[in-house]
Amino acid sequence: MRRLDRNIEGMEDILSVLDHCMICHLAMVGKDNQPYVVPLNFGYEYKHDQLSLYMHCAKEGQKLDILRVNPSVCFEADSASSLISGPQACNFSQKYESVIAFGQADLVSNLEARQHGLAVIMEHQTGEKDWDFEPQSFARVEVIRVQVSSITGKRHI
Repeated sequence: MRRLDRNIEGMEDILSVLDHCMICHLAMVGKDNQPYVVPLNFGYEYKHDQLSLYMHCAKEGQKLDILRVNPSVCFEADSASSLISGPQACNFSQKYESVIAFGQADLVSNLEARQHGLAVIMEHQTGEKDWDFEPQSFARVEVIRVQVSSITGKRHI
């Protein structure tokens, strides 16, 4: 990281940034080395020094086609708060916090693990626990879990 004065150190602070982010951007590399990035709602859990990110999607589509071939991903989430103005165009900046993570994605197939992943997403998005999932809706979604291998955070406040 070039600007070490903006580096977020410590997992507790990184998780605090994730707490304020509702949308992530999941980046993948598809066929013919073509990059693909998609915005998604997400949730996360941190257990036994392992960060796992959860997302959901339809049962078919380009994202799943790519992940089945190449599960290596990059995840970005940020929260921008306000513009910092300056006397000249190059003096402007933005107040923000962001995280970037790398990891391996897998499609969660176990029924209980899928329900758990969806519950993690719902808790992160709403702050509420104990969700029931209608069988018809549950059957229409895939749950993606990203096991994070490295993560960094940056802030300008």
